[in-house]
Amino acid sequence: MRWIISDIERASFVNLRTDADREKFIEAFWLQRDPTPGTEENEYKEEHYRRLAYANDRFTEDVPGWNTDRGMVYIRFGPPDALDVHGAIPGVSFPYESWRYRYIQGMGTDVDLEFVDTTMTGRYHLTRDPSEKQTRK
Repeated sequence: MRWIISDIERASFVNLRTDADREKFIEAFWLQRDPTPGTEENEYKEEHYRRLAYANDRFTEDVPGWNTDRGMVYIRFGPPDALDVHGAIPGVSFPYESWRYRYIQGMGTDVDLEFVDTTMTGRYHLTRDPSEKQTRK
């Protein structure tokens, strides 16, 4: 829930004192997000756990995939609408990935996110600086 819980919900959760209260909170958390209340499935919860498993499978580095920048973005926003993967070009650029989303609520349309591996170890981080892809001479 780390990447989808609101700040207000997080503050409420950390102030809970008993396991029973925490369990009630978690149950209510998922119920509030259920797109089809009254059915056995909670599609939102199932999709969240599917994304979590995918992130762990695809983005694990020296930490679990859910705890990486690419994992966080994938869990929060789902798969990108377009993905460009670029390998390193010696002396020119580090490996990087460009993810494009047609729309992200609160961010707008045609959102481009870039992840770069400046350590050449498979550990990508989200960057806002396009020049970070370039190797230093």
